Amino acid sequence: MKKLNEKENKELQDILKKYHHNNEVLTFEEILCDKKLCTRLLRENAKMKEIVDISLQINCGTGNEFDEQETTLLRLLKRFQSEVESVQIEINCKDKYFFLYDLLVRYFENVCRKNEFEYSIKNEENTVFNVVGFGAFERFRREIGRHRGEQKNETADALVFAYLTPKKQEFGFDEKDIRIDIYHSSGAGGQNVNKVATAVRITHLKSKIVSACQSERTQLQNKNNAMELLEEKVKEYYKKLFLGEIEKLKKEQKKQMAQGKVVRVYNFEKEYPFEKFLSGDGDD
Repeated sequence: MKKLNEKENKELQDILKKYHHNNEVLTFEEILCDKKLCTRLLRENAKMKEIVDISLQINCGTGNEFDEQETTLLRLLKRFQSEVESVQIEINCKDKYFFLYDLLVRYFENVCRKNEFEYSIKNEENTVFNVVGFGAFERFRREIGRHRGEQKNETADALVFAYLTPKKQEFGFDEKDIRIDIYHSSGAGGQNVNKVATAVRITHLKSKIVSACQSERTQLQNKNNAMELLEEKVKEYYKKLFLGEIEKLKKEQKKQMAQGKVVRVYNFEKEYPFEKFLSGDGDD
């Protein structure tokens, strides 16, 4: 489709594939018996139906003018992507060799698989799940807090954080996003530097970040260098802003955890439905 770029076309194909997959899955008897799963799949398809319908109209050559249809489709795709939740789940456990840590990692993996959330795991000091999908935060919200494991005389706690990932701020370098000032270079320089305004100062209007260059002999070279420097500065600025939002969300949850409320206790010495738990059902 003309108005869609390669990335948008891929998103469209993924949506069409998922829509038809959900419809097929909803014919299976074992799925129909799971009311929660059925509700989620139907809710997903309801969000995708308008996109699927207009895509079909474009491919079949029916409906309104192509340009108008593709503009509408592009708008729907952007709205759809904004509704897909991106969530981070962090397991903070002091003793990774205690059974509780492994149990929670396996459990969260199975929750993602069962709900067909896309996920990746980053293992550093803690374990962080990056999860993307409809209703992802609502599903993991109930896991926020202190989880306690008990085995013989051993006890360990794990803190689980879950928060919607703040959307990364996009920054642009179109003419409307920046202001370029040209001026004479200061200090010693060649004849061209002294007589011609070659120094360049560029201001990113939204962040108020400024970069300047006057070391080259031509205005174009200085402009290119100043633009590269500005891009690096603005990227770093938004990265810090993004990480700061995450830290703010974590601090809010830590305050709640300080009250000592335990979400769930797992006791290996007592009868506990671990098999059901690890299937991703939890306390559902």
